[in-house]
Amino acid sequence: MINFSSSGGTTFKSTLVDVIAPKVLFSRQASLWMSALAELHETEVGFYGIVDKEVDGSYVIREIIYPKHQLANCATCEISPDGEASIMNYLIEAERQDDIAKLKMWGHSHVNMGVFASSQDEHEILLRMNETKEYQIRVICNKKGDVSISFFDYDNRLRYDNIPYVEQNYNNEYDDVVKTVTEMKKVNIPSIIPFTPPISHGIIHGAGAFDDDDYANDKWPPWNFSGKPKKFKSNFEMR
Repeated sequence: MINFSSSGGTTFKSTLVDVIAPKVLFSRQASLWMSALAELHETEVGFYGIVDKEVDGSYVIREIIYPKHQLANCATCEISPDGEASIMNYLIEAERQDDIAKLKMWGHSHVNMGVFASSQDEHEILLRMNETKEYQIRVICNKKGDVSISFFDYDNRLRYDNIPYVEQNYNNEYDDVVKTVTEMKKVNIPSIIPFTPPISHGIIHGAGAFDDDDYANDKWPPWNFSGKPKKFKSNFEMR
């Protein structure tokens, strides 16, 4: 089992006021599933999380959902349309329609690489916010136990990086999760795993095609390793 850890504080300094980053917690079940997904795959693997907003303002990632992929290799992963649809069908059939609106966490593993966000990751999170018009939580983890957690505040156009990893003390058995993920992996990950390095910025796996102009003229959210909240800078429509 991978024991995840992260660095960074929760109080970030801005030019006007002190800003407290949102508190993000992982249920024990979510932690076990994320650990198993990172540990059992030699490729990148994507997953979603169901998030509960608590009365104290914290956000609890209650459950991890592992959908079918159409592409997975050491540099990228892409969830299939069937995989996306199966999530909705699963929640509807389980009479959990309310959880559909709580799919606010998007995560993926970087295998043995660092957990910094790539330009593709930055594109993807903006697309997801434009679809939902609400906050999003992004999680990037690896086999070494590193995890990067970012909170994107859609309403205020702020992002918070380096949010500490906090696990709630829920009971679950890791061996049972490993067995389940191992069986699901046979179906959810393609047996043939092609990898062609992208020719230009115009090819973004899983996010559609973009022009190179999207990267120019400071239209892209700046790298933010300092933990300070930054205003979104993007040519994507944010409304």
